[in-house]
Amino acid sequence: MKFRIFLLILLFLGSSLFSGEKYVLWYIMKGKASGKLLFIIPFRVYYENFASVILKAEKEEDGVKFHFSNIGFPGYLLRTIDFMGHEIHIRISSPSIKESLELGGIVLKEWVEEYPEFSKHIKKEKRKVLPFGFRKNDEESFSFLIRSDGRVDISSLNCNLGPYYLWPSEEEIPLASYDALVQALRLFSRPILPLENEKSEFFWVDKGIDLTYEFNLIGRILEQVIRDFVVFKQERKFDVPYRGIENNGIIYIKGEAYPNVEIWSGYKITKYIRVVEWDKNKKKILREWMRMEMWGKKDRGGYGEMELRRIETYE
Repeated sequence: MKFRIFLLILLFLGSSLFSGEKYVLWYIMKGKASGKLLFIIPFRVYYENFASVILKAEKEEDGVKFHFSNIGFPGYLLRTIDFMGHEIHIRISSPSIKESLELGGIVLKEWVEEYPEFSKHIKKEKRKVLPFGFRKNDEESFSFLIRSDGRVDISSLNCNLGPYYLWPSEEEIPLASYDALVQALRLFSRPILPLENEKSEFFWVDKGIDLTYEFNLIGRILEQVIRDFVVFKQERKFDVPYRGIENNGIIYIKGEAYPNVEIWSGYKITKYIRVVEWDKNKKKILREWMRMEMWGKKDRGGYGEMELRRIETYE
């Protein structure tokens, strides 16, 4: 999607507008399903969740602490509302109503063009933008620690941005994109060792991966229907082989697996990719990216991606 253009702009702006070392953290989740129940009743479901933040990094004794600096491209939830896919809403959070409405309209317009198989069933008046703001946006509103071994410290995960619906409403309308983002960092807590290997090229295997807890935690943060009706349970653990290459003190690592392991009701984790760039001398992450795909039958399912990337380096 074109939101990536906004992220690239932020990356370029980072070197000129921000002092110190900065990172961008973002994630996106997409899922879709359509078909007919009992061969008669049509259903169409689309779901997309996104969030990004700009972070400042500070070296500490036991690793690097990341603190909130600014909102990246505003976080949003884009989803069909009814079972038959006749209405779609985007909940989007930014510092102002005007910005939320404008950027929400851009994302929604792009979705209409990208997914005509869904949008052709939705009238214009049923495509709605719901603006959200933030209750808090200081440096302690989003933070975490990456330890000297390259792993995210789960106990340090913190998010208090508190998106809230800006129009008066009798009911609470949630937007949990940022809460899900900080908890998704748990996926970066698995070992990426051996990072201190003296060889220029090396291999190892991360064994026994079970994502049952992470799927349930993030799913229940995002959606009431998952809290009420869905329990993820990975049928078996899987392994991921890694390869690392060192060049001038920078270690490049990639792990990739196609486990095809069921996680819920016929849906399977079909792809797992993790890429890490690590500064061996300064003991810090330069980039970490992950992609997972989960698919069932008849092209139903989706994927998730997350990336933490350095914008500029310490002098």
